[in-house]
Amino acid sequence: MWEDVVETEIQRALAPIIGLIGLLLLVGVIISLLLSRQIVRPIIRLRSMADVMSKGNLDTPVGIDSGDEIGELALSIERMRTSLRAAMVRLDGRPQASEINERGEEVQRAIL
Repeated sequence: MWEDVVETEIQRALAPIIGLIGLLLLVGVIISLLLSRQIVRPIIRLRSMADVMSKGNLDTPVGIDSGDEIGELALSIERMRTSLRAAMVRLDGRPQASEINERGEEVQRAIL
């Protein structure tokens, strides 16, 4: 008899604690999903920007403003994009190898 009463009281005392633990676990999972999403989304954007840049499109800025390591990586990729774009502009102003070869052949014909 006493055992049943004690068992019932223990179950009554533990039920809210178990419910609270389950609720905290659920809240923890939701918070971790939201945080991971905030971390992963900029990384995916940086990867896609690097992919676009590798295909020759150097006109689109990276556009990720963040004060953490991901922001530093975005800033580095943006500097790389602007440097590559400036180098491409400088190279476009120079004569191409085929033009140089043609001019060399013209000079040789003129000399001979």
